[in-house]
Amino acid sequence: MLRRASIAQVRAGKGGRLVEIDDDIFDLARRLHEIDTSLGLDWNDTAGYFRVTQTLQDGRKHVVTTCKELTPDVIELVRRLVSPGYDLAGELDRKDLEGQRERDRRLSEETGLMGERLHHALNKDLQYKGRIFLPRGVDVAHR
Repeated sequence: MLRRASIAQVRAGKGGRLVEIDDDIFDLARRLHEIDTSLGLDWNDTAGYFRVTQTLQDGRKHVVTTCKELTPDVIELVRRLVSPGYDLAGELDRKDLEGQRERDRRLSEETGLMGERLHHALNKDLQYKGRIFLPRGVDVAHR
């Protein structure tokens, strides 16, 4: 699994020494270059993380992603990011929604039984008796 560099690491490495990587043990730098010739790989020596960059037409470098370790997962991520039709905003929205659902599920599990007991106890203390209002003409047999 791809472990990205933390925001603290990226901040610590800002303005630090960057080492451009042309060759590595997994041949990831070459494979990135095969995906798109504008892609490159750097090592931030100050903060200790890798950066996948893309050189723009005006010569500026844009950071595509960061990672703590070079693994083949980096290639798969970059391939997805640069593929036509990839919707990064949609994927982020889906992940946010999944996370919210998971938090709601955990909260429901943690508070579900206590909530039911509290609801029952409050109804009993307040002597609440639920009532249903029926329209005229509906006959209900009393027992």
